[in-house]
Amino acid sequence: MMTRRGMLAMALASGLAAPALAQSSDFPNRPLRLVVPFPPGGGTDVLARIMAQKFGEWMGQPMVVENRAGAAGAIGTQLVARARPDGTTLLFTSSPAIVVLPAMQPPPPYDPERELTPIATLARQPILFVVRADAPYADLAALLRAAAGAGLTYGTPGIATDPHLAAEVLRQVTSATFTHVPYRGGGPALTALLAGEVDFLPALTGVAKPLLQERRLRALATTSATRLADFPDVPTTAELGLPAVDLVPWWALFAPAGLEPPVARILAEQAQRLARDTDWLRRLDQLAIEPVNLDGPTTALAVTQQIAGWRQRLVGLALQ
Repeated sequence: MMTRRGMLAMALASGLAAPALAQSSDFPNRPLRLVVPFPPGGGTDVLARIMAQKFGEWMGQPMVVENRAGAAGAIGTQLVARARPDGTTLLFTSSPAIVVLPAMQPPPPYDPERELTPIATLARQPILFVVRADAPYADLAALLRAAAGAGLTYGTPGIATDPHLAAEVLRQVTSATFTHVPYRGGGPALTALLAGEVDFLPALTGVAKPLLQERRLRALATTSATRLADFPDVPTTAELGLPAVDLVPWWALFAPAGLEPPVARILAEQAQRLARDTDWLRRLDQLAIEPVNLDGPTTALAVTQQIAGWRQRLVGLALQ
């Protein structure tokens, strides 16, 4: 028979557990905040706003996008890592803030493996090395030959962004001479290329696609594993004998660590629904972004593996 002490312990445990169960059973019962650790108008922000609209419709609560830019994504990522793990503060970010910055020395003031809960990976987008249409470089080999002489300049949206990493990996594996010119976003970097301020640009496919279609830019290579459907004539870096330049940035949804399983399950269900949504898929296609559908545990494994990989790859990269 159960003792009075045992009955009292059960009653106390039940009383303590009730609020948590009540909180998760009616989630969400207030608006959600989706933190984007980059400025408005960029690729991450565009995707986040599509997601926020869909999640708000499906979950019955508005999801508000909050841009917390700075430090290559570290400021907004830290904000979510420190937030209350109730599922109402979420992070939508590209991969460098999650797998590159933590591999650097000194690391950022957060540990994504311990302080974030992966919900899903939803998209990815290769890099295109592009030049102006009137540039004297017919292919990547010609660009690298020029870089081996006097050296060339390239523009990016900033230090430790995906384009910066792609160019520096290319420099490392070819011993070319590149000078990095960071700008405050992908748009200004593209404008600088068109104005002749820099020689080439490692650009996300969605950023470069409109000007490639208008024949104002020429694509020399892509970092994807296979040729892109939108640009079937553009060779991959692997085809050109540079398999190490295989950087393909991705976007994923995260919550703070300590998320209750029922809340995590609800968010994961919405992410799965988004991955199948025709509007979402059509928008990705317009932006030349590839849809991805990886669950939380698979995303967590990828994060761990890629942090380890970047710790090795960052040796010798000039991220400045």
